[in-house]
Amino acid sequence: MKKKVETIIIVCDSCGEHFVNGDGFTCYTDDPDGGIMLSEATSSGWLDIDGRQYCPDCWHYDDDDNIVCGDGRKYNGNTHEPVIESNKQNDNEL
Repeated sequence: MKKKVETIIIVCDSCGEHFVNGDGFTCYTDDPDGGIMLSEATSSGWLDIDGRQYCPDCWHYDDDDNIVCGDGRKYNGNTHEPVIESNKQNDNEL
């Protein structure tokens, strides 16, 4: 018998790379919400932040210990809150 199964895979929100674990799997049939695979991804250096996932090639810490992601988003490295940078030119005009 063939049966259709829906599952979740982890995809980098910056480059589109799919997470593949050490056994070559991208998903499990008994992981309907993707939680098991996401746990494996984060253990392998992937970042799960603000509802987005980033592969190890698409995020890094800057000199201020903020997390900088390949899609341009920046987060506080401790709290994972988004970092909103002010426009210094506009600040000087106030």
